[in-house]
Amino acid sequence: MAEDKEREQSTSEGAATTEAKAEPEMKLPTVPELVRLRIAELSELAWIHMGLVANPFTQLVVKDLPQARLAIDCAAALVEQLQPHLDDREKREFQTLLANLRINYVQQNK
Repeated sequence: MAEDKEREQSTSEGAATTEAKAEPEMKLPTVPELVRLRIAELSELAWIHMGLVANPFTQLVVKDLPQARLAIDCAAALVEQLQPHLDDREKREFQTLLANLRINYVQQNK
């Protein structure tokens, strides 16, 4: 009887191990991947706070230029830190993004 319980327990443990191995392995994102995500989030917030995009939660368009400026400045600081990890295409894309944000900020600030 004790042997049967041990056999059942070892079989169920083996099945759990096999199931765990069958699931896709979760890996932590790299720091550059997370920084890219944060830049995207900050740029989206900048557009929202410039009043050029509706807030996705409230569907309202509200201008808050100090918040927009902070989001742009933080995104720019992150882009600067990310530069060594970017290829030429990505560098151009981020520089274009920052230029567009800054131009629109100046226009909204008039």
